[in-house]
Amino acid sequence: MKYRIYSPKDYKLKPWRNGKGITTELLRKDIPGTDKFMWRISSAPVTEDGEFSDFSGYDRILVLLEGNGIELSHSDGKTDILKSPFECALFSGDLKTYARLTDGPIRDFNVITNRSYCSAKMDIFKHFQSHELEIDSGVFLVYAVNDEITLQCNRGSKIYLRGKQLLRAENKSRANWLIAGNSIICIRISANKI
Repeated sequence: MKYRIYSPKDYKLKPWRNGKGITTELLRKDIPGTDKFMWRISSAPVTEDGEFSDFSGYDRILVLLEGNGIELSHSDGKTDILKSPFECALFSGDLKTYARLTDGPIRDFNVITNRSYCSAKMDIFKHFQSHELEIDSGVFLVYAVNDEITLQCNRGSKIYLRGKQLLRAENKSRANWLIAGNSIICIRISANKI
């Protein structure tokens, strides 16, 4: 099992597609020969109401990390209301989405996947304890939101992640991960072309 740990010094600041903000891009997998990505992990502050950028062809998972809440109104008539940290919304990037802040700025965490190539599943652990996950082959990402956490793959050596660090692991076969800590976001990306 190969893995790499990314820290804030590795992350990149990118302008939003609509030009109304800046996102911190933690990691992305590009589609060779294009300026598009298969998947992207990012975090951004939202400081005012407004329309989200167009991500047609992509699926989105948005997690509230900090702040008093956000309401997402989608062009299909559905609404997601995130009131507390670690609540999340899953929606299509094809939709026009309008964000309304509940009471002041927020910070979010985003997983965006190109549905022609891959899909993502997310596990969120808010409270301190040990969590065991069985992960199929593919890409497995773990983000330590605030505090240090520990990880073990197949009962191997312990891996330590400090707050704001991201682990990317490549599983070629099924693996058992033991994760201890709190405020943890785990992402499984399965695809036919990663």
